[in-house]
Amino acid sequence: KFVDPRIDDGAWHNEPGEAAIQELFLLMALCHDAIPDVNPQTGEVNLQAQSPDETALVTAADHFHFSLKGCPNDTMVLDVEGVEQVYEVLAKLAFDSTRKRMSVIVRCPNKQIVMYSKGADTVMMPRLRADNDQRARLNTIEHVDSYANEGLRTLVCTKKLLCDDEAEDWLARHAQACVVVGAAREERLNK
Repeated sequence: KFVDPRIDDGAWHNEPGEAAIQELFLLMALCHDAIPDVNPQTGEVNLQAQSPDETALVTAADHFHFSLKGCPNDTMVLDVEGVEQVYEVLAKLAFDSTRKRMSVIVRCPNKQIVMYSKGADTVMMPRLRADNDQRARLNTIEHVDSYANEGLRTLVCTKKLLCDDEAEDWLARHAQACVVVGAAREERLNK
């Protein structure tokens, strides 16, 4: 079991990076391939996922009260600290050995469109906007390198807000790429 008094039992609300911590918990609850199997008698949720890593991340989000309750009709229903929130899933890009990352694009309860992504640092770090906080970028690289040197696995997580036009354009291009046949399909999907 994970224990950290700085963030357990809602203590993360008192941390300076509260908003970033909340976004991480949302990413863990939304960006995955796990399917919740809900027992109708008990309400207990059992997760079915391709990887134990996916199950671990969703379970960790649940530990912090960002609980996946169901995935009906292209949505994800979360219980976030006792409040039900419904996220419309606009697109999901599964992890694969070429992309080395997974992404999900959702319409949030506040109607914002957000892309959450997680993946290997070698793929994610170059994709960060150049105008991002350089100190934060260097700190992240330092932490990732330190963890890797200890033999630990690392995962870089990101969030991008999308305006309606940007999301609509990307979703249209993605839909076109999905119908391409042959090797060109993978190339277009990976853009």
